[in-house]
Amino acid sequence: MKKVRVVVSHAATYVDALKTKKGGRRDDERPVWIWCTNAEGKSGWVPQSYLRIEGMRATLLCDYDASELTVTPGEILTVGTEESGWLLCVNAAGQRGWIPARNVVEFIAQ
Repeated sequence: MKKVRVVVSHAATYVDALKTKKGGRRDDERPVWIWCTNAEGKSGWVPQSYLRIEGMRATLLCDYDASELTVTPGEILTVGTEESGWLLCVNAAGQRGWIPARNVVEFIAQ
């Protein structure tokens, strides 16, 4: 698994992030992310590659959790997934969430 070192802090944007199971609106700055609302009415950004879009409806192709991870410089994270400029990481405490890829540098543990 790839390890990265945080070089720029990131604070989670949403306390209660969208979580939905397999089964919007586009961001002009990040066109590969789609604003979606699940069956329970919870909304959030989902990578376009995780969706099958038909008109104004989309179907998730896999389970998805939009939780972000709050990090500070110097932290070492394990990267699980890279998607559209974001990394799904796990910190030393076992917390899992997304952070912008631009906030880290690749780090290879010895």
